[in-house]
Amino acid sequence: MPASIPRYLAETAQRLPDKPAIISPLRSITFGELYHEAMATAECLREMGLESGDRVGICMEKTVDQALAILGVLFANAAWSPSCRGSRDRTSATSSRTRGWRR
Repeated sequence: MPASIPRYLAETAQRLPDKPAIISPLRSITFGELYHEAMATAECLREMGLESGDRVGICMEKTVDQALAILGVLFANAAWSPSCRGSRDRTSATSSRTRGWRR
C-alpha cells in the first residue's frame, strides 16, 4: 500500500498515542487524539455530503483546528486546498461538488 498522510498518522497514533503531535499556545494534541478527531471530522464531512475525490477549500487560521480540517478531508479520501481569497469569514470550508457548504 502506498504511503499516505492518513496511513502515517494511523500508524503513529497506534505506536505513540500519548506523544504530542501538535504543540501550540492555544491547544496541544496527542497523536491518538489527532487521529480520533480527524476520523470524526472525516465522518462529519461525509455526513454533510463529501464524497471520495471531491475537492475542499479550507480557509482557517493556522491552528490545531486547521490541521484537523485538513486531515479530516484527507481521511475522507478527498483533496484540499487553501481558499481564503476575498473571504470575510476566516473559518470556512467549501466543497466544489456540494456548491459551497460552510461549517
